[in-house]
Amino acid sequence: MSRRLVRWFAFAGLALLAWLFVWPSFLGGQATYLVISGSSMEPGYRTGDLVVVREHPAYEIGDIAAYATDHGTVIHRIVDGDGTSGFVLKGDNKEQVDPWMPTEDQIVGSPWLHVPRVGGWLMTVRQVILTPPFPYAAAAAVFLAVVLRGDTGRTRPVRPRASREASDHEWRTPAVG
Repeated sequence: MSRRLVRWFAFAGLALLAWLFVWPSFLGGQATYLVISGSSMEPGYRTGDLVVVREHPAYEIGDIAAYATDHGTVIHRIVDGDGTSGFVLKGDNKEQVDPWMPTEDQIVGSPWLHVPRVGGWLMTVRQVILTPPFPYAAAAAVFLAVVLRGDTGRTRPVRPRASREASDHEWRTPAVG
């Protein structure tokens, strides 16, 4: 088997694994990305940590689960309840339980991957890229690059095959169209 074919299979395998495990749910995958904000899950999760959650077939008391509310996605530990009538959740660093009681079908998932401090960096990059004036400057730079490129439609001069040996000074511009 050639090296090129082996590399292709390796790349295809990695792409398949990425799609199965870390491809975002909004693009059809099974992973949801959360950036921790707040101290309710300290010391396990701190502000700025990136947590990738994936859906599980069942949840039970003691599991950490993420669920969506009107105020955003919350990630806390299940302390009581069940999947049909609703789970009781609370943060590891909190005394009170959450006011919401999500059912099993309302839970987004459980932590699959935790990367400390990366989420804060990603949010900063996202904010810089999406907050004016950066998008306007990027659009202007692309526009100027296209307009000022100096493309006149001409191509580089090419010597005809027959005259390559005959003369080094005979050049012609190929026909366009």
